[in-house]
Amino acid sequence: MALKQKTPRFKDIGSGEMNTGGAPIFADDFITIQENGRADFINSMEYYRRRLPLVQYYQGPGNPLAPEHEAGLILSGCEYDNTDPQNPVISEGFIYSEGEVCYYPGGTFNTGPTAPGLIYLYKGPESPISRTFNDGGSKEILTSFTCVAERGSIGATGPTLPGVTGIVSTTQAVVISCGTLTSTTSGYAETFCTIDAALKLSEMGARLNKNGYSNAVNFNTGMTLPVTDMPFMVSRILTGNYTEIRGAVTVDLSAMVGAEVRLFDLAAHAINTGYRVPLFVGLDFETFERPSVYVNNAGEVYLVRPFSGSWYPSTVTLIFNSVVYGRNTPPVDDYTYNKTFLDIT
Repeated sequence: MALKQKTPRFKDIGSGEMNTGGAPIFADDFITIQENGRADFINSMEYYRRRLPLVQYYQGPGNPLAPEHEAGLILSGCEYDNTDPQNPVISEGFIYSEGEVCYYPGGTFNTGPTAPGLIYLYKGPESPISRTFNDGGSKEILTSFTCVAERGSIGATGPTLPGVTGIVSTTQAVVISCGTLTSTTSGYAETFCTIDAALKLSEMGARLNKNGYSNAVNFNTGMTLPVTDMPFMVSRILTGNYTEIRGAVTVDLSAMVGAEVRLFDLAAHAINTGYRVPLFVGLDFETFERPSVYVNNAGEVYLVRPFSGSWYPSTVTLIFNSVVYGRNTPPVDDYTYNKTFLDIT
């Protein structure tokens, strides 16, 4: 959409001009002020809309995902309520689409028991409002646009457009995901159709957010936390499915029997490979060889008997300070921290 043009100054009035402070002033001049203010708002919203990311759609086997339409911008409202996931409710609100502010009255949508629903909102027909004046003439005093609302779904291959739709490549549509959602199918409106999304605040917040630590559970007999040094054992899942493990555990001499011994279980982990994932672990005794410790896909942490074939001659404390990737898929994490971002000094 082309940006709105503005009237640069008031009308010429005879030999004088209003921009020099002259008089009289006409009613049309107030219309000019109103139109210029509207143009400022529309141009600002168009700036944000052009910065929005685009929803990517499945294009068939072997083909990369690609956008099917442009993005619209939520101005206010359009909040979704999934209390009944098969019949989500979207509140009334305003969106910016194709150069106009459009009103959506809200509604309830049946999305079915399994498929996550996609609600598309975009510019609809004009709905002008008129008023009859004292002279008997009826004139338009406000022009309003409505929203077209269409329903799609998110399948195994990704989001899909409705089968019969008015959406084309140039349509600026707001996309709201609602209904029966998962972590990968929720948050479409927040990610693609808000000013926060245009400024990349939602993306930055998601990438900078870290899960809280969870305490380890199911400590085996003979495993205790140290009294002083690192008296805790915790783990959490980082962005990119990395597992972070911190803390210490004291292994009693009586517990060291057999070829290996289970220490505890991680309450939070992202390990799914069938192979052992080795952990970086230290000992409180520097004279002993570095311990062999691993975690399996159930989150169970094991200590392996030293290579010499004999267990340690006394109780030891293992110190964990590890971040590991234990997935059967390549890691994907393209986030790079830019220290100058939002630097106002």
